Parts: sequence; structure tokens; C-alpha cells
Amino acid sequence: MRESGKRKKKGPRRPLNPLADAERETDASPVLQDLKTMNTDRAREVVGSMDDYRLIAERLEKLLADVKYTAEARWAEVAAEAMHSLRIASACARDPNDSDLAAHVATVRRHLGRRNAATGKRKKEPKPK
Repeated sequence: MRESGKRKKKGPRRPLNPLADAERETDASPVLQDLKTMNTDRAREVVGSMDDYRLIAERLEKLLADVKYTAEARWAEVAAEAMHSLRIASACARDPNDSDLAAHVATVRRHLGRRNAATGKRKKEPKPK
């Protein structure tokens, strides 16, 4: 509301849907009805169903977002478990009795693209001469 307590005067109402407006005009005009320029029954059905389709589309978008979130959350859980397992395997690989584990840890690190797990920084590559 405005400070004066009066609402702003609205102009003429625009049709919410030009298709609905065309359907009403065709129904109101005997000339257009005789020319059969538009199937007004079908136009009414289409205009009436648009809200239903819009609602379905919104629900499908929400479902898609939920599915994506669930997939990413599950992936993150498994990735966290895998990284935890790698940390434990790295610690165990230091034991000479578990030397086969060291090869496995090296393979996993290579797949992850990690070169220096101790500092978390990549070693500088030597420049080709």
C-alpha cells in the first residue's frame, strides 16, 4: 500500500494468455466461426491443461534435482571411505611385512594423480633441455 492508503490504479487487464484471448474472440465472432479458422474446443482444452503441464514439469525438475543430489551424496560417501582406506593403507605400507600394500598404494596414487602424498604438493617437473 502507498503512504496515502490508496492502491495504485491498475490499467486495463491484459490477457494472461493470448491463445485464450484468441479463442474467446473466435467464439464471439460469427464470421470467424463460419470460416472455421480455429478449433475453439481444442484451444480451450490446451489452455486449460497448460497449468497441469507446468506443474508436472516443475515436479520433474525437482525430482531430477533430488536424484542428482542423491547420486552425488552417495558418490561423496564412497569417495570419503576410499580416501580413508587409502590413508590407512599408506600407513600400513610402511611396515616391511606389508610391502605388497605399498605397490597398491602407489597404483592408487598414480590413478589419483598424486605425486607427493607427504606434503600434498606436486613436485616440480624438470624442464626439458
